[in-house]
Amino acid sequence: MSACVPERWRSTGGAAASAAVVEWRDGSPSPSLVIAQRRGGRTQHLDTIVLPSAALSGDADTMATGAGAELRAKIQRASGGRPVILRLPGRLLLERSVSLPLAAARDPERVIGYELDRLTPFRADEVFWSCDDVVPDRARGQVALRLSVIARAAVQPMLAALGRLGLQPVGLEVPRSAGNACFIAMAPTDPARRRREQRGMALLGGLCAVLLVAALALPFIQQYQAETELDDRIAALRPRVTEVEQLRRRIAAEAASGDVVAAERATTGDPIAALAAVTTILPDDTFLQEFSMNQRKLSLRGHSAAAARLIAALANDPTIRNPAFAAPVTRVESGQADIFSIRADWGP
Repeated sequence: MSACVPERWRSTGGAAASAAVVEWRDGSPSPSLVIAQRRGGRTQHLDTIVLPSAALSGDADTMATGAGAELRAKIQRASGGRPVILRLPGRLLLERSVSLPLAAARDPERVIGYELDRLTPFRADEVFWSCDDVVPDRARGQVALRLSVIARAAVQPMLAALGRLGLQPVGLEVPRSAGNACFIAMAPTDPARRRREQRGMALLGGLCAVLLVAALALPFIQQYQAETELDDRIAALRPRVTEVEQLRRRIAAEAASGDVVAAERATTGDPIAALAAVTTILPDDTFLQEFSMNQRKLSLRGHSAAAARLIAALANDPTIRNPAFAAPVTRVESGQADIFSIRADWGP
């Protein structure tokens, strides 16, 4: 509210640097006005005027003529055309400490204006108020301040009486127990401005509603976008996945066929391994002319310089069992080699 007071009046905590201070003093049978001039921080008493009943009762005709007109002129001369500050009794001031979020430190008046009905028993249009001693506490993320409130109902009769005397106070001043004074600026009543503020509040409310809807819809929009991107990635990877699955099936089929071969070899024996073992066992002067294997049964035919020793050599190998001649050993015509035919079992 102090923003409504011209800058040249704010040098003393919001009160005018040069102003007419009108102090309202209750008295019997009529209250009185103590008029003083304030300039440069100094206050000079000018006059004390007892208010007539007409000023209190609202008799406009009486105040406009005769003694009432003289009283108005006297008060106008005393005020000297300077801004008028109404000084009130200290009993009318209500104060409390308030803590707000640190974000409100830049403009606490606006936040207090919205929260006034929560912080006080009054609505914003039922009081004159101000806040001062704004102290940010960054460690706690709060801002502490002092809220000062004066009920309009208690001040309205005084303002009405001053209005009939031609005085329109720009602010209220109330002494505190600590010795300093509380100044509350009075914003002028401007219906056009009030309508603009109402339209602004309606626009702000609509904007807040749009932001709320956007905030509620944003997670769903983000989820939809994420699902769409995921579907696109899945579609892009689907050919590779199909290729990998086909490769896995091929590998599994080959592994299964390998298992079949291994199982068959376990049953019938491995002829390659048997041939390698036999050729390793046979001496260098022995030559195989025929080798066959059927159901682990070996059949060996060939010629050797000494066929008799072949049985012992084959029997010494653990993978060949029961070696024996399948036919009589015969000598070739040259007499340099024996023709042999041996049968044996393959396997440990």
